[in-house]
Amino acid sequence: MLINQASFRWDVSPTTLRVEIRASSRYIVHISISYEDNNASPGQVSLNMSKISKIILFRDDSFFFSIKKAPHEPIKDGKLELPGGHVDEAETPLQGMIRELAEEEESGLIADKVALLRLTPLEIMVEGDPHFIYHMAFTGKEMERIRMSTKESYGYRLIPRSTIADPQRMDYSVFTRKTLKIFNELKRLRYFPYDRV
Repeated sequence: MLINQASFRWDVSPTTLRVEIRASSRYIVHISISYEDNNASPGQVSLNMSKISKIILFRDDSFFFSIKKAPHEPIKDGKLELPGGHVDEAETPLQGMIRELAEEEESGLIADKVALLRLTPLEIMVEGDPHFIYHMAFTGKEMERIRMSTKESYGYRLIPRSTIADPQRMDYSVFTRKTLKIFNELKRLRYFPYDRV
């Protein structure tokens, strides 16, 4: 992912305003605004967006979801979500995806396959944050080897294609809110090849 950076400075006596913007090829990922006022102390406002990498795993007509373990967040606990998570600042979305998968799935199978294939994500915005969505097929034999980390998850579930064919009808009591928003945004942008039942 290419990061572009631009800085601007405006001098309007007695205040100097500096704005720094960093962006990927499609989204602004960081905005920093600093100001100096001769009549006040210097200050800074920083608006950081979280980069998120998620992966849609599928086998034939079934889709793989992690069962979220979040006992201190009852609204999420036990609900289905896509594997993945936050990308650290020094990471590319692919590096973040591989690290998150290695933390969530103990056999290393999914992380190793993503690293080997060097998948390219779709970039979408969800809740104001850039999300990098990867897609990957897996086999029945691979499926048998998957072991979810008990720190991160209660396990996994395979959900039939017919359940996610229309994201508007996916159940909020089953899926996390973020997962539903990801599928709805993919559908809105016509990046959603999963509606063929």
